[in-house]
Amino acid sequence: MVSAIRSTIEDFLSILHDRLDARQLERVLSGDETITSSKVRQRPEAFVEDELLWDLLADLGLERDIRPYGEGGGRGEWPDFEITNLSEPVLGEAKSLNGIDEGVRDAREYLDRKSLGPDFALATDGFEWSLLKIEQSGDSTNFPELNRINLRPVFQQIARDRGFIGQSAVDPPDIDEELAEFAATFARNAFDTRLTEAPRELRDRRQRDVEEFYELYIELLFGESNDYADDYDTCLLDDIKPPRDADVDEDEKRLFAVTLMNRLLFIKFLEQREVLERDDEDVPFLLQRLQEYESMQDELAANFYESQLKPLFYELLNTEKDDRDPKFTRGWFSEVEYLNGGLFRPNVDREKEYRVLDRTLPNIIRDLIEGSRLELSSGQAFDPALIGSVFEMTINHLNEDSDQSDTGAYYTPNDVTNLITEQSVDPKLREEIIEGYVETMGGDDDDASIIRGQLESKSLEEILQRVEEGEGWYADPDAIDAALDRIGSLTVVDPACGSGHFLTTAMDEIHRAQVSLLRGKLGDEPPADDRYEAKKTLALNSIYGVDIEPVGVEIAKLRVWLKMVEGNGWSPSFGRLPNIDVNIEAGNSLVGFPVRGPVESIDIWDERIDALDELRQNYKFEEDADEHDRREIRRLLSEEIRPEKDREFIQHLNFAVDTRIETVEAFDRVVESIDENTLFPTVESVKLQRADGDNIEAEDDLEELGYTVYSKSARLDVQSRESELKKGGNGSAREDLESELRGLLEGDYVFDEFVRKPLSCDLDDILGRPFHWTVEFPELVRDDIGRRTIDFDILLGNPPYGDLLSDTEKSLVDGYDTGSINDISANFVERQLQLLAEDGYFGNITTLRLVYQGSLEPLHDLMGKKLSGTRIACFGTRPSRVFENADIKVAIITGKRTESDDPIYTSDGIIFTDENREEKFRGIEYGSTENLVLRDEIGGDEGNRAILPKVGPDIKRGILEKLRDYDGDVFSEVYERDEVSDGFPVWRREGLRYWTNVMREELYEAREVKPMFYETELERDAAFIVLNSSLFYTYWLTYGNFHHLNWTQIKAFPFPEQESLNEHEEEITELADELWEEMEDHFYPERGRTGEFEMSPVKPVVDRVDDLLQDVYDLSDEEVEFVQNYLTDCGPGMGRVGPQNEDVRGYGESEAEVEAED
Repeated sequence: MVSAIRSTIEDFLSILHDRLDARQLERVLSGDETITSSKVRQRPEAFVEDELLWDLLADLGLERDIRPYGEGGGRGEWPDFEITNLSEPVLGEAKSLNGIDEGVRDAREYLDRKSLGPDFALATDGFEWSLLKIEQSGDSTNFPELNRINLRPVFQQIARDRGFIGQSAVDPPDIDEELAEFAATFARNAFDTRLTEAPRELRDRRQRDVEEFYELYIELLFGESNDYADDYDTCLLDDIKPPRDADVDEDEKRLFAVTLMNRLLFIKFLEQREVLERDDEDVPFLLQRLQEYESMQDELAANFYESQLKPLFYELLNTEKDDRDPKFTRGWFSEVEYLNGGLFRPNVDREKEYRVLDRTLPNIIRDLIEGSRLELSSGQAFDPALIGSVFEMTINHLNEDSDQSDTGAYYTPNDVTNLITEQSVDPKLREEIIEGYVETMGGDDDDASIIRGQLESKSLEEILQRVEEGEGWYADPDAIDAALDRIGSLTVVDPACGSGHFLTTAMDEIHRAQVSLLRGKLGDEPPADDRYEAKKTLALNSIYGVDIEPVGVEIAKLRVWLKMVEGNGWSPSFGRLPNIDVNIEAGNSLVGFPVRGPVESIDIWDERIDALDELRQNYKFEEDADEHDRREIRRLLSEEIRPEKDREFIQHLNFAVDTRIETVEAFDRVVESIDENTLFPTVESVKLQRADGDNIEAEDDLEELGYTVYSKSARLDVQSRESELKKGGNGSAREDLESELRGLLEGDYVFDEFVRKPLSCDLDDILGRPFHWTVEFPELVRDDIGRRTIDFDILLGNPPYGDLLSDTEKSLVDGYDTGSINDISANFVERQLQLLAEDGYFGNITTLRLVYQGSLEPLHDLMGKKLSGTRIACFGTRPSRVFENADIKVAIITGKRTESDDPIYTSDGIIFTDENREEKFRGIEYGSTENLVLRDEIGGDEGNRAILPKVGPDIKRGILEKLRDYDGDVFSEVYERDEVSDGFPVWRREGLRYWTNVMREELYEAREVKPMFYETELERDAAFIVLNSSLFYTYWLTYGNFHHLNWTQIKAFPFPEQESLNEHEEEITELADELWEEMEDHFYPERGRTGEFEMSPVKPVVDRVDDLLQDVYDLSDEEVEFVQNYLTDCGPGMGRVGPQNEDVRGYGESEAEVEAED
């Protein structure tokens, strides 16, 4: 190959030598001059392609498609070629000699186009070759250069050797060595390897950078890092001094600290975008302020924060130049532009009275923001993508005590957000663009049908390509405007937005479509102000978020502001930054209007909400809006609207909940919240028991008080007791009953069940404040036949999961269809479906428990009714994890909101390595779960648990259908759990990873090693080989949680029919003996706490078991091959590989690790 490449270069240089004189040739080869059409007799770029580039690509074994997206030269400019015989398409941009910088610029532009698909691009001018990849994080779009090879020295030396140019005093390069390196990079196989390795390399690099920045960030902010704990004496949180007479808790100080850090980072971003002027271009803006302060420290009465930062935040960036105090109109003050944007407005009470000591701020500016303590692969400390990931980790860090217990600080990887946007944002964009064209150009039904048919036959990318190219009616400016209006008015919400990652990701995806449409409209790249205006429209009209954590809300706002400026910059001519802060609010998304159930139609609108709507519209869209408008919005909400809507919300919750009361104080708090003259119907019944758990004694006289008494408890019907007390006529029945109940609490009793309706006091016990969606975002409310409702077009997020709700919060969501499910993620899914517009799209990453947990049938039914085309991608945690630092099995759920009875589609259980992660994410297959839910059997209708299968490819569904339709008993009908004296045991261990390792004898004792007893040896042997087979393992992973072999899965598996057992008795016995012998031989009792199996050498026997089961369960050859190869691509030492690979242990972790996971 090297000789072929050299020959191509020599031929090209000969042609150049013929057409250029020696001086010109030498200057071209040295980079000092370009070639011209008059010299090479055709367009320079075409000359390089025809005489050099196409031949070099062929030498490298690369096939290309020339100008596959269009010829260019018209309204659209397109890549020059695409490499087509690699594992992924690679865009190609060719330039004339010495045009590599232009080629790289154009390649980046093409990668950034929504109308094109590839993630990689190769730019070359013949001399230099640059391989680029697009990396989209939501916060910013980057184009890391994966490789650059400079062949210029080779061209020069060959020209010297051929006598075309003069000799040089510089040591000559080794031509063959240089060309070998070139081939080792861009020859087909090497190129393919690079494309495969690049995502992991970039992911690892980003992970290192994020973790390094995060550790320093969290140390300087809160003093809570692992890596820098000994390097700093103080942190920003320690240096914050609230007003002396203010009652400020730790949460409020943290909010102030994060707000201050956000502002400093935003200022750095503005400096990078050349928004802030600097006296010395070599010294960053904040560092200039610090150095100036330090040089004048002895002359200044105020410290650094008071003299430099407070004026910047509160007097300059947030104040029109004409309105500034005269003392802030001279020197560096006069050079700071007015930005507005709400970012520099107070976020905590009396914020301007806070003081900040000088101890930590200088370290933050020097070490973190300017990066003097950081060694990042990007070479710069402030990369919005990196900062966004750090923000996300920070929120997870702050929530560790109250959120998912098995997570560390982590951020959402790009491949996750990309998958969700592809399945939830892109389809909505496509639909809206199609509707924009149809409504504009479909003059009558026939025209509309034709246009719709042509558009719906194309992908979003194909539609945008034709718009950019200006092809036919795709170039119609009115249709483009209609499409822009429609996608610009889409509404997106994340009801648990955290640091705002999904908000900026959705904003970025919609904006890329906007830019494509603008290219088609303008016939050129849209200028920076048009891009900014498009993003501003999205930020004001489309992007909404709610989170229970105020710190997360402030970070989310910052990320949206950064997104508006990223990629297009900002200048005063664009106008002030918009007031988007009222679109992202703090509150409890689950508690508040709208409510579920028979009161769902209650209309809570009144004239004050009209006034609020007008205030919000003015604040967001009018140029003269100021801080007064914002304060009035807050006042109207907090003093007038929210308190009343809180009361109305509680009044509408007409269901009863079980609560527990142990003290008189708790009882008084409850009854004081009851406005009626009687306790009933608010309180329905009381069940009491002795606080010490003893039996109730007769002398307690509870029966005389109307109680039905049992040995350990007594129950009171409140309505009946109040009626009796009324008949007595001695006073208020309610007061008398309260006195009786209070007396019992003062004695030895507690109210184990105090059945009542939700009350206003409950709202004081929830995390955050109730969030009334129709009140908080009134501009989104529509009048639906006399009833005002709110909904969103796209709903995205990563909601919390686990049993996180307090008892009070559970009582307030008890009216949900999922109210009985003790996992907050199910409640969030239901709330989101309630807020999702008809034909809207849903995309969540959440816990996989929503798939494999047997108690979640109400949620599965709800998704089946409310979503169509629901797809769930199911991810495990071994060998690699979706979230690097979080041991979470996750599900990515997407679908379209329509009333339907569509089945849910799921992927297989996705197990991946760092090396094949990209391939696994790209190649997800989904299969219908219809009639495959596991109850007492596959597809059964009995049993109190319903487990959704992880289906995946068609061949897997076919296997599950054969198991479902098998005409025989299931295991639960064959074995006994209780010991049978003459039974034959098989031993099951609950914790497993890649092998079930069911034993014929108990080789070791462990907490979860339990026997099951069979009536005959043949049944025992059949059970032993079936439960160790790859077929059963495939089934288990389909219905299991990737770790526990529960009795539920064993019970429901079809047991071989007696006829089949008799027919294959000899084979079953022989295989069982051989399998057990191999397992015994490869059991190592000295490993771990209980011993470990090494199963790789046993795999051939397991394969023979599956060969036998082919006949038993009527499997095809392809189906047997599928199960035998199941999970054999997990990398060395992982998965179900055979002896030709490295050994795989039956238990991937010690007994202690298993118990920790349990």
